Amino acid sequence: MLLCVIMIIMLLHINGFKNKFSNDTLVLEADPQNWQKILSETDVVFCKFYAPWCPHCTKLDEPLNQLANEYANDSQVKIIKLNADKYQALGQQEQVQGFPTIRIYKKGNPVANYQGQRTVEGFKQYIEQNVTRT
Repeated sequence: MLLCVIMIIMLLHINGFKNKFSNDTLVLEADPQNWQKILSETDVVFCKFYAPWCPHCTKLDEPLNQLANEYANDSQVKIIKLNADKYQALGQQEQVQGFPTIRIYKKGNPVANYQGQRTVEGFKQYIEQNVTRT
């Protein structure tokens, strides 16, 4: 019986169960304490402002995780999210009008809200348009 349980756990892990149902992600969770530091330390920051109760926000979790994996070794780009429902003052400061709001920051300054396709490829194209590669 124990062997069966171990095999099931291994199969679930191999098939991505862990990634779908855990908080293991490379998307950095921003908050008022680390917000300015994140913006100042990275050339381009791609941020999802969200509320945990928003279904459109949670639908973006997987594409953002994939995006963060693709940029994991890129020192010029950070993929982050900020719970603007929990940190309302920061959301207001950043002029978040609705959820989700997706915005890119370049050298700490907001560039524009993302209005394109909400896909990994769409996000990547937008990021690459804003990164200065040397």
